[in-house]
Amino acid sequence: MRPGARLVSSEEGDNDGLTAGSSARWGTFRGSIRADHFELVGWSLGFPDKTTARPFPHLDFYRQILNEASNSQ
Repeated sequence: MRPGARLVSSEEGDNDGLTAGSSARWGTFRGSIRADHFELVGWSLGFPDKTTARPFPHLDFYRQILNEASNSQ
């Protein structure tokens, strides 16, 4: 766990190191993903690691969102 995540976790629970999961929810909650703010834009501060699913496949994630949005019309 990253240092920021540890600090937030002690007060707020699950988080990405900056934002607690409980305050990041908006609308209908559909779950959380294993990525931090950097990984959501394709940056990775760590080395690739299969056990932690790093790096996060951000392009696949956004393709899935676009797919679901286009199919919900």
